[in-house]
Amino acid sequence: MATEYRQRYIVVLLAAVCIFLVIAGILFLPSYLLSKVQAKDSQLKKEALKNSTLFAEEGTLLKNLQGIGNEVTLAKIVEPAPSDVIIKVGQYKPAGVSLNHFSYVYSQSGSTLSISGVADDRQTLINFNDSLKKEKEFQSVDFPISNLSSGKNIVFTISIKGNF
Repeated sequence: MATEYRQRYIVVLLAAVCIFLVIAGILFLPSYLLSKVQAKDSQLKKEALKNSTLFAEEGTLLKNLQGIGNEVTLAKIVEPAPSDVIIKVGQYKPAGVSLNHFSYVYSQSGSTLSISGVADDRQTLINFNDSLKKEKEFQSVDFPISNLSSGKNIVFTISIKGNF
């Protein structure tokens, strides 16, 4: 009786596994068919693109662009670089002054560098301004008197003009 019960159990288990496999196959069939259709469609689009006139014109377009590239005049490289000017300003920065914003405007007649920051006190800010004015490369250093309106933690803006 135990062997008969075991045989029935195995038959029922095998039937359940078979039913599960059939259902899984039925559920995966639409995805499989869709992926096959999409693969075939993408292959047809790839072939159509290869046969299009765009690929034929690509070589001609590349030659034309190379010809134009030889005729184009490159823009003048700014010398010295803005970063060099900012580094030079940073060399004059004393302890107690922090610089937090730079604005550089290039012009052939003369460039402008605007600096914003915070100074601990008036004297430190005045010393920084005086040291910038001593730099020969800077034609003018504009230091608004409003920068000195407060005594501590002074928010300031300095504008430097020159041929840089």
